[in-house]
Amino acid sequence: AGSGWNSAYTITDCKRCHGNDTSPDFTSLNGEPNYASTGASTDRGNGHKNHVSYGAGSCAFCHATTVTPGGTVIPGSTSHVLNYKIDVVAGNGIEFTYGSNKSCSDISCHGGKGSVTQYWGAPVSADCTGCHGNNAGSSLAIASGKHGAHINNP
Repeated sequence: AGSGWNSAYTITDCKRCHGNDTSPDFTSLNGEPNYASTGASTDRGNGHKNHVSYGAGSCAFCHATTVTPGGTVIPGSTSHVLNYKIDVVAGNGIEFTYGSNKSCSDISCHGGKGSVTQYWGAPVSADCTGCHGNNAGSSLAIASGKHGAHINNP
């Protein structure tokens, strides 16, 4: 039906994909959506706030086919606009399995193979239990050697 970058959809503004709410949840660093998350796996579920601390290069961790490792859009890679879908492809040294329900599992930066499945937009506990369970019987072993990075970089 419409206008919007040769798309089959009518795109009326940039907020649908690159939100910029009147009262944003956080300051957008690289054009990523900065609206408050509406919850796990919802249309406006948003976990970008927790994933942009590495700067523009962090975009390529999950959007390797649309941005370079430096975070600039790859010339000619307009599929994320033309097909009106979120193109999630691991890259820049990160590995994960992405599910159609906006879930990520086996995430290399969240514990690797067998790690807790994360759902985009879901709140994660601020302490160790967010990724490592809540007791010795259910948690993943903390053996990655990343304690210092976690503790010294809140």
